[in-house]
Amino acid sequence: MLVVTAVLSGTPLFGYGGRTYVYCFFLALLCQIIGHTLLNWALKYMKATVVTFAVLGEPVGASILALIILREAPLGTEIIGGIFILLGLFIVLNYSNGEGERELTGGSVG
Repeated sequence: MLVVTAVLSGTPLFGYGGRTYVYCFFLALLCQIIGHTLLNWALKYMKATVVTFAVLGEPVGASILALIILREAPLGTEIIGGIFILLGLFIVLNYSNGEGERELTGGSVG
């Protein structure tokens, strides 16, 4: 889909420096292959709901890396959104266990 979109929009696919192609290769290798493999591995030890929800933390991590590596500061709304995502992750990770969900009050289900 990306190639089709690039061709239709007139965006060139070639002519970039070798360093750009190396970065693209490592993005594919690290982020896609290893990242998704780790998600599948995590399903062996955690509930699918928790693993799926944890994926929401990816943009927060990417924003932190963009700040450190690219010196690209997030907008205020992005910071607020990141805080809500992290708060939600905290709640999901602390109020779910391997056998069922606990209520936020600490009670057990069924």
